[in-house]
Amino acid sequence: MSTFQSDINKASTLATSLSNSVAPLNQGKKVQTAKSTTLQGNGKSVSLTGKEQALKSSFATALTRDIANIHSVASDFEVMSKELENIFNPIELGGKSK
Repeated sequence: MSTFQSDINKASTLATSLSNSVAPLNQGKKVQTAKSTTLQGNGKSVSLTGKEQALKSSFATALTRDIANIHSVASDFEVMSKELENIFNPIELGGKSK
């Protein structure tokens, strides 16, 4: 007998691992920039630090969205797996499909 199987537990475990990787991005230490001195590199430092923070935030947002998609798709696959199992198992057992 064939079995159709989705593994929602594995998908949840992977999504949780990804979720755990998002936290450090959002909790990263803020870089303090020198504002009272007039060194030439200070302006670049402030600009690059801002860009880095924006990039980390954008990445964390996209990763969070993808994690939600993993959960959603895993649930959909589990439903589909059960439906397919119900359709094909009666055929293999000599029964009639619906």
